Amino acid sequence: MPMNAEQAARLTERIKSSIDNLWELIVEAHDGQAWKALGYESWKGYVTKE
Repeated sequence: MPMNAEQAARLTERIKSSIDNLWELIVEAHDGQAWKALGYESWKGYVTKE
């Protein structure tokens, strides 16, 4: 069953919020060098495997 406009708008806002939150978490992981704490040699290795 297709969504109505209100449902679609709410979902779209949730998606936007999730993207903003995800970006903040990625920046935190990068700036905090999470890859080193987990034993990866590089950021690229971390994001490729995780």
